[in-house]
Amino acid sequence: MGDPTAVLVVSADDAYLDEFVTALEGRERIRVLTASSVDAAVATLAAHGVSDGDSNGIDCVVSDYDLPDSNGVRFLQVVRAAAPTLPFVLFTTDGTEEIASDAIAADVTDYLIKERFGNQWDRLASLVRDAVAYRRGREDLVDRTTRTEAVLNAIPDGVIVAIDDLVVFANENARTLLDPEGERAVPRAFGDRGSPVSEWLRPRETGSIEAVVERIRAGDRAFDEVTLDLFSPDRGYVPVDVTVARADWRDEGAIVYVFADVSDRQRLEHELAVKSRAMDDAPIGITLADADADDLPLVYANDRFEELTGYDRSTILGHNCRFLQGEDTAEEPVQAIREAIAARESVTVELRNYRADGSEFWNRLTVAPIHDENDEVTHFVGFQEDVTAWVDARHDRRRLERAVEAAGQAIFTTTADGTVTYANPAFEEITGHDADEVIGETPRILQSGRHNEAYYARMWETVLSGETWTEEVVNSHANGGTYHAIQTITPVFDGDGSVEELVAIQTDVTVQKEHERHLATLDRVLRHDLRNRLNVVMGHTEAIQGAAVDDSTAEHADAISEAIDDLLAIADRGREINRMLLERPQRVAVEIVPTLRAALGEARESHPDATLDFRVDCPTDTEAIATENVSDAITETVEFLLGHAESSTPHVDVTVTTTTDRVTIRIADAENPIPETDRDILLDTEDIDALNHGTGLDLWFVYWVVRRSNGSLSFSDIDESGNAIVIELPR
Repeated sequence: MGDPTAVLVVSADDAYLDEFVTALEGRERIRVLTASSVDAAVATLAAHGVSDGDSNGIDCVVSDYDLPDSNGVRFLQVVRAAAPTLPFVLFTTDGTEEIASDAIAADVTDYLIKERFGNQWDRLASLVRDAVAYRRGREDLVDRTTRTEAVLNAIPDGVIVAIDDLVVFANENARTLLDPEGERAVPRAFGDRGSPVSEWLRPRETGSIEAVVERIRAGDRAFDEVTLDLFSPDRGYVPVDVTVARADWRDEGAIVYVFADVSDRQRLEHELAVKSRAMDDAPIGITLADADADDLPLVYANDRFEELTGYDRSTILGHNCRFLQGEDTAEEPVQAIREAIAARESVTVELRNYRADGSEFWNRLTVAPIHDENDEVTHFVGFQEDVTAWVDARHDRRRLERAVEAAGQAIFTTTADGTVTYANPAFEEITGHDADEVIGETPRILQSGRHNEAYYARMWETVLSGETWTEEVVNSHANGGTYHAIQTITPVFDGDGSVEELVAIQTDVTVQKEHERHLATLDRVLRHDLRNRLNVVMGHTEAIQGAAVDDSTAEHADAISEAIDDLLAIADRGREINRMLLERPQRVAVEIVPTLRAALGEARESHPDATLDFRVDCPTDTEAIATENVSDAITETVEFLLGHAESSTPHVDVTVTTTTDRVTIRIADAENPIPETDRDILLDTEDIDALNHGTGLDLWFVYWVVRRSNGSLSFSDIDESGNAIVIELPR
């Protein structure tokens, strides 16, 4: 009957080993040995040997691909150096073309995928028995030397066999790498001996070949791997992964070296490491979501994503990224993301997201699919960028655009050389030109001929030097007429500080200019025409008074004379108000205490029977900012209260106080309340009409003086009898 078939099963999965042993040892004439690593498997092979049909050695190897110290293909390559015909069955969890190709090149007996194989133990037992029987039947028919050379030459990696550190065999790939010109001591036939292996391999920080071999020779290890540099005449030092194992070579103890060129792998690993660092250190958030898992959980998030969102990785990983959404997250961008993922397409959206602390931020999110070598989508990468500042700026810009569009001033922009690039609706209304017509033109189309070349030269010199220009301008209207405007031109600078464009704002003051012209005409009428004619009337009145022969005629002449004096006073007050409205207010620092004393002195002269008390609750050198005629306004206010009084000996109190920024003048009496009509004139809430034009002009004069001084005027009653007029002026 012969000895049972000895099968060495190699796997790090204890449950799988137990199942394997139970399934195969129960079958007739199969004995199972186990190992959990390549090192243990090589030691087992060395201890038991390889069966030659008559011995109790190993008849077959069944190995898992994924092993803790290497992989099944590396193990197979080592086995082939010592036992080129030993049946070897390779199991793998995830079959790939690369693994299958390497296994076939190393003369694998069979290549099985666990998932497809399932629990077909009968099939495996039959496969093992058939393979062992086939080998035993052909053992005497195969030239071992030829077979060994053929198998090892088929391996895509370099294979060297050394005895006593001298190379006794090198396969074709090893010879190509080590001795492409055939000039070095590399064996080219069985029986030859070459240089020591240590001459070819340079140590690295990871170790040296001498240290690895020493451990194997000492029996500490039967198998090991190390990354070293191998010298090639054509390429210099090449990084290689070296597999080192104990083996029998033609009945002698030997060391097998299998080295794989990993320069491409290391380059890819370096590139991957660089990309990984780039992702980890990227200034934007980056995430990866598993496209095959339910609900697309995140499997990666870089540091910036944690910083951006405030969530830590324990909260992030394993969850869908929707935890960033909140109450005010719009549905539209969320739906766009869903549709893109469903279609396996890229999408970029902006949406409102929420950090772990509840604060909002605007996220510019790009989601893109990642494809594998079969063009299947395996992951979705997400790029998150905090664009809150940009979105806020865009909203501000839109608000500004709406404000400019709605503005009542003509606003237009030009390049630095004056080409119009934008004009708002008010520009069209004020100038009569359509915006579309002026874009691409220059503002010369607005020139009316009222300004000379020197005016425009001064304007361009100002704005191109980086300063703002503000002047009154008379421009041409599209209808052939003109309009007046206050024009401000402001330069806008680029990143280098050069003027890039100009913004012009025109405030239409045509109506105001017409009003000023009317006021100037009225001033001339009051100053010349009316006064001259009243002087003529006064001359005739005086002649009548001188020639009057009876009292009645004289009385009529006196009445006419008084009326003329009133008209002249009204005309003078009207001219004074008119001049204030025509001119820009000239505010000066006025010492308020001496000014009040002078005003009260004038009031005493015109009302000698009145009592005027003056109380000062501030330093005597206190200054207020007011127009120069503020003294006249205070005199008019005091005289208004004195004239309003019913008593023949009226009493007025004047008090001045200060705060850090205001001077307050309070003028009070103890008379009946001032009529509402007069109050309204002082507050400018009622027009002056035919019934109140005399006193009204004086009160209106007070109002305009206070207003042009940037002050305020108000009333307050004193109990039920008395009035107080309060004037506040800035300091």
